[in-house]
Amino acid sequence: MAVYHCFYFGTGQWRGPVEEFIDSMDDAAQRKFVYKRSMLENLGPRLVEPHAKNLGGGVFELRFSGRDSDFRVLYFFDGDKVIFVNAFKKKTQKTPRSEIELAANRRRLYLRG
Repeated sequence: MAVYHCFYFGTGQWRGPVEEFIDSMDDAAQRKFVYKRSMLENLGPRLVEPHAKNLGGGVFELRFSGRDSDFRVLYFFDGDKVIFVNAFKKKTQKTPRSEIELAANRRRLYLRG
């Protein structure tokens, strides 16, 4: 069984946007993220709803909640690597198209090398 390794997309800053977002969350949400990330590392693309969801175009979302909010971290796979590309606080029923497009753009940038 494959083990997947998680990495954070960088934008040339010291810390990537997902790392900054995770650091800004409350402790409960951070613990849930770590737990869900561990599940993703063990199951990879076999991790499904309610924990993860395929958004199409190679982009997926990791789903978890904090004390008073729901959060999403968008990612894609590159072999046995999971690349976290953006994260946000969920405010609407559906994942905003702008968040999916941002993830898809970062995926294209990454894959171009």
